Amino acid sequence: MTERAGRRAFFEESMKSISVNSYAKINLSLDVQGLTKDGYHQVSMIMQQISLHDDVLVRFLPFRERKDAAYLLQNRPKKERLCESSVQKEENDGDSEMEIMLSSNRPYLPKDRRNLAYRAAELMISRYGRNTALCGGLLRIDIKKRIPVAAGLAGGSGNAAAVIHALNKIFELRLSMQELMKIGGELGSDVPFCLMGQARCNPVLDQYLRKNRMAASAAVAEGRGTVLRPVKGLRSSIVLVKPAFSVSTREVYAGIDREIEFIERRHEILRPDNKELIEGLREKDYQKITRNMVNVLELYTLKAYPYVGKIKEAMAEKTAADAVLMSGSGPTVYGIYHDKAEARSAYRLMRKQEKETYLTNTTY
Repeated sequence: MTERAGRRAFFEESMKSISVNSYAKINLSLDVQGLTKDGYHQVSMIMQQISLHDDVLVRFLPFRERKDAAYLLQNRPKKERLCESSVQKEENDGDSEMEIMLSSNRPYLPKDRRNLAYRAAELMISRYGRNTALCGGLLRIDIKKRIPVAAGLAGGSGNAAAVIHALNKIFELRLSMQELMKIGGELGSDVPFCLMGQARCNPVLDQYLRKNRMAASAAVAEGRGTVLRPVKGLRSSIVLVKPAFSVSTREVYAGIDREIEFIERRHEILRPDNKELIEGLREKDYQKITRNMVNVLELYTLKAYPYVGKIKEAMAEKTAADAVLMSGSGPTVYGIYHDKAEARSAYRLMRKQEKETYLTNTTY
């Protein structure tokens, strides 16, 4: 072994690493109830975690000396320099310096501050990193994507939550679930729920988080989506269909106010009854659950993107789905199936229409 290879092997062995499953979510219901004082839309919705997930591997190497950083960064393999983001520096007190590198199996995924996982790393480092590595360190985030991007499934929010969980463990911070959720809320409205669901279903995380009452696969979300209350989740097979285009969440929320105002004048708007939906989940009353699954954002998205409505119609008419709904702001449509065989049949049928079709199930 050459001196360079030996030194690099030493660095690799010194790395602290953890791989966190970053789960997708669906909305069992979603209602928009006006604007908050700070300009956010006020929502009332029930979110459910599903087993479709990305793999987020986080590795951290604390530098013993400044020369460690210089050596490792100058001697990275060429293929790593090509697939990773350009090295970004986080300046701390004194001589400490933190380097963040992000890579993914999806070449189109942003690998800099445009990526929410990257910003989650920046936030955790700025608050806690300097107490962990006085000479700085190298943080590597490798994301293996399975969840479709910009699909209304909180894929990016889940990646950010996974980075927060990983650094909480790597830095040995032992932050409470409430503290982690508060950090997540600074990054995005879906991140706190993703933190809850990941704590529930990731055995690699510490027991004090996994046993916390807020560790849950389903929750009622209110306010701007960050006021969360765990509820009993749904047990069901899920078929997801993501059309070959994306929808801007900002666009949908900007347009939904006009749609709601217009329809309310005609007294035709259908809103979810979340209280009854929660009762159905608690009582395992499938009919009560399915008849209260409503997403008011469909009022805008299905009008602006008619093909989303065609997918929903096809799933409802051609498969044995117990309910069909758009998740979040879209464009992904999902069907729930009490019968696993019917779910497999629906998956095969819809896969012929759309390549990005997934067979999965809820977590609980």
